[in-house]
Amino acid sequence: MTDRQTLTLRAKILGALLREARLASGKSLRETAAVLAISPGTLSAYEHGRRAISLPELEALAFYLDVPVMRFLEGRRGPSRKHRGGQDLPTLIRLRQRIIGARLRARREEYGLSAKALAQEVGIPSSRLRAYERGLRPIPLPELEALAERLDLALPDLLEEEGPIGEWHLYRAACDALADLPADLKRLIADPEARPYLDLALRLRRLDGETLRQMAQTLEALAS
Repeated sequence: MTDRQTLTLRAKILGALLREARLASGKSLRETAAVLAISPGTLSAYEHGRRAISLPELEALAFYLDVPVMRFLEGRRGPSRKHRGGQDLPTLIRLRQRIIGARLRARREEYGLSAKALAQEVGIPSSRLRAYERGLRPIPLPELEALAERLDLALPDLLEEEGPIGEWHLYRAACDALADLPADLKRLIADPEARPYLDLALRLRRLDGETLRQMAQTLEALAS
């Protein structure tokens, strides 16, 4: 069972990271809260750990500030970049809230757990869990982490995969992966003339082991 002190501590750590990212971006409390369609008081409560932000809100905030969402999930620190706008983030947040709730419910039922039993293990009222599962109430991230752990769900697997935020997740992951590559591979990827070879490597990667073995045998036969 997850104790309340652990959830509270996680909310405070997360809040400090949120405040750091917002201040580094130069955005005010009021304008950032407006983007999420919440009050400045609610955002302040998030930043000071009095309340915990939900994952959809965290994704939207990370997207807006152009900060890797994994920085908040893993407690990383690093430079913020430009803020992003032009998206109806409150609508995306509500949709994501329903999707995550549905995934939690499906997983709970797959495990044969009642809402009452799961809620008791995580230390929350069963009525609150049912509201989470129906998408009627945002799930504070510490509670979502506890629920995901009990249901053997990896929190990164709950991140948005579609739409503008999903594309942004993919872009940031690609940038992080590119930054870790050796210099010669970075030059290769940046070279337009290398595109056909990269496309070929991608197609080969999708083939199963048996197909690759047969192709190797055919090439050997042609070469002999």
